[in-house]
Amino acid sequence: MHASVVEASELYRQELSRYNYVTPTSYLELLSSYSHLINIRKNALLEGTSRLRIGLEKLQNTSEEVKVLQDNLTVMKPALEKAAIEANIMIEKIAEDTKIAEETKTVVEREEFEATKKALATEEIAEDARRDLEINEDSIFLQRQEDDPVTWSGQKKRKRRALEIFRNKSGGIHIWQIHLISYNYEITD
Repeated sequence: MHASVVEASELYRQELSRYNYVTPTSYLELLSSYSHLINIRKNALLEGTSRLRIGLEKLQNTSEEVKVLQDNLTVMKPALEKAAIEANIMIEKIAEDTKIAEETKTVVEREEFEATKKALATEEIAEDARRDLEINEDSIFLQRQEDDPVTWSGQKKRKRRALEIFRNKSGGIHIWQIHLISYNYEITD
């Protein structure tokens, strides 16, 4: 190797006109650098080999796991197909039930609307009847009072007492107040 360094130095001198002296010390430094470079390359090669070996082991393990999973899938395939068929049947049944439910909902909403409309009309009729009844009661009461004022004036005390009892129990009433006002009697709360 020393001889090849001497030849390279001579070639260097001829091409560039510069001298390169090879002494034993510089030669030893060259050998040390070369040894260091070889060690770096060797370690990189060993590390690459180790990575390759680990990668191959992982690939082999993965291949074995895939084979086991494929065997399991082959065993489970009929059950999965049956479950898929049952799921499709269930989806069709749910779709039919949803359609029926929508139709029923539409009918119920229509009937609810009609019932609400009838309830409002009935309430309006009842309110008209109440007003008519109050007007008729007031007119009948006034007519009786005009026909027989003596009988009605004697009943004032009994009616006043009955009204007070009823007002205490029920919290007061509106129709009795109207009748008593027509007797010229004012109620105080």
